[in-house]
Amino acid sequence: MRVLWVLSNEYFIGRTGERFRIKAEDKEAEHPARRTYCLVLDGNGSISSSALGLARRFGVPVVVVNGSDVSGFMWLTHGKPVEPILYQLHAYLNVREYFSSLFLNALKENYEKVLEVKLEGGLSEVREKIIRAMEERWSQSSRVKVEYARLLLSCVCWAALYRAGLDPNIGFLHDKLCFDLACEFEHKVVLRAAAIPNLEGAELRRAVAKSVDEALQEVIERGTLSSRPHSLLWHIDAHAKSLASTLKSGLFSYKPFKEGSS
Repeated sequence: MRVLWVLSNEYFIGRTGERFRIKAEDKEAEHPARRTYCLVLDGNGSISSSALGLARRFGVPVVVVNGSDVSGFMWLTHGKPVEPILYQLHAYLNVREYFSSLFLNALKENYEKVLEVKLEGGLSEVREKIIRAMEERWSQSSRVKVEYARLLLSCVCWAALYRAGLDPNIGFLHDKLCFDLACEFEHKVVLRAAAIPNLEGAELRRAVAKSVDEALQEVIERGTLSSRPHSLLWHIDAHAKSLASTLKSGLFSYKPFKEGSS
């Protein structure tokens, strides 16, 4: 399955049979709903009621970039049980600090390996050190590319969490869980984006989205939840399901993503 990116100043999403029909900037394309992991939208556009019905029918999350935030449609009639969300709320109220430290440590450990820097402190301090390290390696313009890549990754994490039955809008370390889950994987995504040539506007968005999509399709030879090769998108989906299972069990057994784990 693939993420369907619709990033344009003007777009329209319609439906042709069981396929999404996208019109953007004088271009038109179709994509089968059954092969769509999620729809990620950014820009000024519209989506038809029939396209929304198609997304609901196939359980395709529709996620929208809203400035520096992420929002999505939650299909109330998609037949999802409410139990995972209840366990998530219980964890939020009782063990939020534990899961916050889990995601923060994952962010630190993964970046320390690839950037070869020591990361200490809270979330804002760690993020600033990561950005400074990237600016030293690439340029100050890398900040915009990195932040947008992280935002697009968070959209995919929103979809993965929703597919797993969790509420992506209730987080532990961040306000939203999609940003928490993204902490585990962003080192695999944003480093690609930081190296993109300097562009502006829609060209930059498309270039970053292409970079993120390539990272999602990259095969990880071995990861925390599998010794078999799988795409990064597979690992994101698997970790969302694992987190849902952990919250349901009430056990502190969740293991954040690490490449090369056995």
